[in-house]
Amino acid sequence: MRVTATSRWLSPLFMIAAMAIWAAPASAQIDLGEEFIFFVDGVNVLVPANQGSVVADPVDGSSGNKALSFPYGDWASVSLAFEPIDTGADMSAMVSEDPAATKTLYLKLLVDPAMAGRGSCTETGDNCMSISFFDAIGGGQDRASLESGAGDPQMRLKWFIPEDLKDGQWHELAIPLPPSTLAALEDARTAGSLDAMQAGWKYTGAWAGGFGVGCCGSADALDNDPAWQEFQWDKVSWFGIHYDFADGGGGGVFMDDVYIGDASTDLAAGAGAPAAMSGVTFAADGSANRIEWTHNPDFGGYKIYADTAPITKERLDAGEIGALGSVAFNASEFALDHNFEVPHGSMAPLDLYYAVTSQSQFGVENTDVSASSGMVANGELAVQAFIMELDNDAADAIFANLSSGVVAADGFPASAVPFGLNLSHAKAGDGPLPPDDADASADVWVGFNREFEEIYVYAEVKDDFLARHPGTSTCNGCETWGYDSMEFGWGSYDVRDVDGGSILGGSPHQDYGRGDESDHQIRIAWLATGESSTFVSSITGAEGEGEITGSGTVFEETADGYRFLSLMPWNSFVFPSTGDAPFVPPAAADVKLIPFNIALNDGDGDGQNPRDVQMIWSTKANAGGGWWNTPAQWLTVAVAGSAAPTANEDGSDVPLNYALGQNYPNPFNPSTTIDFTLPTAENVNLSVYNVLGQKVATLIDGEVMAAGQHQVQFNAINLTSGMYLVKMDAGTAFSQTRSMMLLK
Repeated sequence: MRVTATSRWLSPLFMIAAMAIWAAPASAQIDLGEEFIFFVDGVNVLVPANQGSVVADPVDGSSGNKALSFPYGDWASVSLAFEPIDTGADMSAMVSEDPAATKTLYLKLLVDPAMAGRGSCTETGDNCMSISFFDAIGGGQDRASLESGAGDPQMRLKWFIPEDLKDGQWHELAIPLPPSTLAALEDARTAGSLDAMQAGWKYTGAWAGGFGVGCCGSADALDNDPAWQEFQWDKVSWFGIHYDFADGGGGGVFMDDVYIGDASTDLAAGAGAPAAMSGVTFAADGSANRIEWTHNPDFGGYKIYADTAPITKERLDAGEIGALGSVAFNASEFALDHNFEVPHGSMAPLDLYYAVTSQSQFGVENTDVSASSGMVANGELAVQAFIMELDNDAADAIFANLSSGVVAADGFPASAVPFGLNLSHAKAGDGPLPPDDADASADVWVGFNREFEEIYVYAEVKDDFLARHPGTSTCNGCETWGYDSMEFGWGSYDVRDVDGGSILGGSPHQDYGRGDESDHQIRIAWLATGESSTFVSSITGAEGEGEITGSGTVFEETADGYRFLSLMPWNSFVFPSTGDAPFVPPAAADVKLIPFNIALNDGDGDGQNPRDVQMIWSTKANAGGGWWNTPAQWLTVAVAGSAAPTANEDGSDVPLNYALGQNYPNPFNPSTTIDFTLPTAENVNLSVYNVLGQKVATLIDGEVMAAGQHQVQFNAINLTSGMYLVKMDAGTAFSQTRSMMLLK
């Protein structure tokens, strides 16, 4: 007889033991030349990826000035990224061994005062907050590979941010780049020939495979370390802010007018928006939606947006919608195929709205999409794999197999579709992609049981060389990311219930959320001792991470890799210090949309931390390095109750939940649209109030409305500018209020 999750434990042996976009192949390496404008009012379109965000000026939000935001994350490097990570961009023309001959990094810097007193630095470059450059990474990251030259560690260059800049004000900085080698930099420092700002640079080595290279706890000093490599100025992968510490705090750093060059570099070209975009076609193309246009030679690039509601300039200006992708002026094709996978069959067919904006070469965007937006109704969009509810018999079968050490798919229906992590559905994470699927790929099935409050994972992994953690550490789970292992990003909330969250955009969290919006990283690994590790991290440190209490995982080697079966009580994701609410599954007939990701770590050597591949399942435009503590990079995945319909059989898009949508546009003047949905016919009241609680408009007064989606127009022509509240009541079953901003 089975018992509840609060009293049911595995034996000690086993406690130990869809916004999918396929990214086109990368273009040729970018040569930045002798001067390069990174950011003025937008990011240069030649920068492949921005891990930060473009926001209103944090000092004067009404000025129209834009800034580049790098939000804090534990151990995070938030960067402008030159992909692929093993090639980067060529910056060699900007530096020289002569300190007087290097180009200068110019920028305006604002550090949130919440960062004051945090990230203090040591001489080795440990535990610092810095302006940083990282070079390329490739090959095995174990010490044997690095010392032999077969591996390529991601070396770092840092300019440590002093305390007196952490005051919430803009500071104009001119920082000459350092001499191009460690020896040249330190010789110039000894000779006193460095500029005062230039002297702030340090070549700090690397953190590769869980150990320092010339820094960070390494036994050897800098280039005396046999694994040391010079910083590769011809292969620079990241430029941004490195938070090389962890305290769970908030805050962040902002930059503006960022360029490398000389004092004579003209930033005028970086300002000013191009003409509005037009001439875009939107069409279904098999299982993809194709957005296509003719290139305008006056434009430097294009941004493509997608949402489940119409896209307007007002919504884009308000930052409500994240970009689906971007295309630069030098692209081989001016089109984007959106291979969106509908999170669950009950949501299909799903009409998707698109818009394309024009950009200058320096990323300044014209958000007028009145002539470049449209909708595609495509009944052939693929339905994504989902996390399924398993009944008690299935859960018992999994529990029995785990208790017996049997690795099998028993309990998962034969018709269940796995999450496929392979080169057709993957991006590089904190390591390169594998050369082929035989080296590293996986099929992963995930389920849950509401009575036992458990999550189940069955995975079949292709791996041509098994590199298992030795299992002798005091915290094996802390280290298994450097060996063959699988990781998951799990958000315990519905993305639609979070401000800034959406089906296509996913979670807005730039770091782990807490409380009712908690995010977690899970890591499953097979140890060389034959035991296993099933580890969760909610926040870094003993108060927020450890082996999952009551969990168990069993592994088995196969002809082409390995497979495993795992059980995890979701209440054990919660640590007393985090204040997190436990995961609440959807009702049996309902679907919950959570942020979710899978990462596969693969090593092909026998040394310490031999990982040379990390592939992630999320194919979002912003997905890549730092995925593990950035839920905004994860895809939206359905957690489906056992009675949830697998399709809308009549083809209509009948909602599963009561919902009052955010009005759009917002802010508005004077009219706006309010959406709401009903799962059944219901008596509806919809009213607008001012901030004093006084009713200023009645939009629906006790009217019986049919199940489905509804829209109401609200015209505030007779009201004054300010904040208003729209409240919806549906019988006695549902009540929700949202805020709206009227700006005249």
